[in-house]
Amino acid sequence: MNLSNIYKSALSGTPDKAAYICGNTAVSYRSLDENSRRYTAALKVLGIEKGDRVALTMHNIPQLPQLYIALYRLGAIAVPISPYSTAAELNYALVHSSARLLLVSLELYNTALEAVANAPTIEKTIIVDDQGETGGDFHFELAEQPVDACAMDPSDPAMILYTSGSTAKPKGIVYSSKSLQSCVACRCETLIMTTDDIYFNAGFLCHGAALTMTLLPALYTGGTALFPTKFNTSEFWPSVGRYKPTIAALGPSQLWTVLEHPLCSLTDFSSLRYVTSGGDVVSNQLHELFLRTIKFPLSESIGMTECGTYLTTRPRMLHKIGSMGKPVVGSEVRLVNDQGSDVSLGETGQIIVRTESCMSGYWNDEKNTALTIVDGWLQTGDVGRQDEDGYYYFAGRIKNMIVRDACNISPKEVEDAIKQHPIVKDCGIVGIPDPCHGQKVIAFILLHVEEDSLDEHELEKFTASIIMGPRLPDKWVQVKELPSTQLGKLDRKKLQKMAEVFGGTQ
Repeated sequence: MNLSNIYKSALSGTPDKAAYICGNTAVSYRSLDENSRRYTAALKVLGIEKGDRVALTMHNIPQLPQLYIALYRLGAIAVPISPYSTAAELNYALVHSSARLLLVSLELYNTALEAVANAPTIEKTIIVDDQGETGGDFHFELAEQPVDACAMDPSDPAMILYTSGSTAKPKGIVYSSKSLQSCVACRCETLIMTTDDIYFNAGFLCHGAALTMTLLPALYTGGTALFPTKFNTSEFWPSVGRYKPTIAALGPSQLWTVLEHPLCSLTDFSSLRYVTSGGDVVSNQLHELFLRTIKFPLSESIGMTECGTYLTTRPRMLHKIGSMGKPVVGSEVRLVNDQGSDVSLGETGQIIVRTESCMSGYWNDEKNTALTIVDGWLQTGDVGRQDEDGYYYFAGRIKNMIVRDACNISPKEVEDAIKQHPIVKDCGIVGIPDPCHGQKVIAFILLHVEEDSLDEHELEKFTASIIMGPRLPDKWVQVKELPSTQLGKLDRKKLQKMAEVFGGTQ
């Protein structure tokens, strides 16, 4: 099936129903189909063909889903790039993917111009939300004939997503037509999605999670996807009250802010049946705050760009606070040691995943593809453990592990211990080089009451009652806020730089 046919049932059955709502603009299935076909024809006039890479960078605007469908219909490869990218980051993705065309919003046009200056394969940059002097390069008037959906082989690339590049240059993650469709179908089955669901996602559609976990599943089931133009805490609850979403996905830091917002207690959120959070550690305090406020358990998920969500607590499943649940529909999960052998129950090991939703590989990078997909199993780099009931628990990232005096220290284990203290709202742990011990541990602490003073000795004593001495921080630093990424995750790269400053001071 060509992905452009993903909403075929809804188009024939409920053409005037909202396929998605972006900001305050609702787009029906009929309008989605008509406008995407116009874009398909216009892109063909520009010479875009099957296999061509077309880059897109913009915040959530109504045109973006229509452009995705148009590209799928042509068999072109969509290359969504974060709207928060710098010109240098955007340029890297354009050059690496050899994109022919860049589709951009007016807001990001100046960044785009700087990025394409040294991107030789880019033939044209088009502003999609402006038809004035700088836009208008979609020649709809020349596109007289409708374009049929291109025949797609299951292995044909459909999308390239770029990683954050925290340890090296970003890698282009290739989703085939088959893997993308599998990702969508498994999501729908895992969440028991129906035509009645309205699915809110706080993320941006130029990121794989919001696209594959929310927009495409909503279209596939004939439901409605709901996105903000840009996430804004003060606009969340009015949106819930107006549009009555049944499912919602937010990052942990986003959830904190909306649950503590004054409008929360004034809003009817009874339409919600399932809320999930992931992408970063979900603390026990956040779980408890959510349960007190929303009156049902928060679902925790974990996934990665290379395969989507692979563990979650599904609807109607027993919730265990701190657990990421069980494998999603269509995924197999194992925990292995350094030799690739399965670990014993209760022991920690690297999480490896086998699923048809997995990427086909990294773009033009056979070496890293072979290192990451071994005998059909994706090496996630995540560390976890499993309990006797089959529930999985996240223990950290291999690359974030701190090694002091030959002792492996999981930042998450230390963070979880510290966050059990009632005065602590959040914290972040990183390691910095130490000539004697290999690394030393730096703790950044965010208190519930900003005016309170951090009592290091009290907090160290409390933490020592939960974890072993070698894992205790060497230095405690009180902060007014913890750095976060655009996705609401703890930004460990910035935290690392902060540690290098504070770690050397007494």
